[in-house]
Amino acid sequence: GGGHAIAANDSAVSSSAAPVDMPQPTPGARARVTARAAPAAARSALMTALVQANTITGKLPPARCSQQGAAKVTCTDPVPGVAEAVFETYPSLPALYAAYEAAIRSVDGGRVPQNVQDCGLAAPQPTGGEVGWNHEFQHPKNYTIAQMSAGKVTEAQAAGRVFCITDATTGVVDFIWTQDVGRLLAWVVGPLHEQVWYWWLSIHHEISIGEPPMTMPVP
Repeated sequence: GGGHAIAANDSAVSSSAAPVDMPQPTPGARARVTARAAPAAARSALMTALVQANTITGKLPPARCSQQGAAKVTCTDPVPGVAEAVFETYPSLPALYAAYEAAIRSVDGGRVPQNVQDCGLAAPQPTGGEVGWNHEFQHPKNYTIAQMSAGKVTEAQAAGRVFCITDATTGVVDFIWTQDVGRLLAWVVGPLHEQVWYWWLSIHHEISIGEPPMTMPVP
């Protein structure tokens, strides 16, 4: 009867499958089962870097993070005080800094402040700040976004840039930073400036994507 018709039209069913009178899954259902059973996607270089940073700091639990392809990872509630952290890598420095400026404009009324103040606890509220940062825990103000986009600033001079702004009504902070090595853009949102600032301090020096940079001259 009908069972024979299903078996005859379903060449993908193994000859060792259940008797012909037992309903067989539709092709669509089989595809869904296959997708569920497939191994997890290979860990991207970005996810690997974030997992390594978590091993050092305990601030980016892998179970809270998911990767969207090779270039993007989203972490939800990684720690109390951080609601979301989105990390994305770009193919070039110009692409990275175009995305950085676009992100800033989206939360700062179309403006891109530059070299105004770092995002430490003294940063003005709600205007926040924007400045370079380096691995010496310094925030140099003598390099421009355009210079960094063109690759004219060494990692020792400025490893990336950081921007923050606090909502005057809610106190929620948007914290956006770049890292030239790996061409990383990260966008973090949290309920309080202080909490996000301390989280950033703990994590950003520990994220290492790709090959370590060559020794750079000290300015």
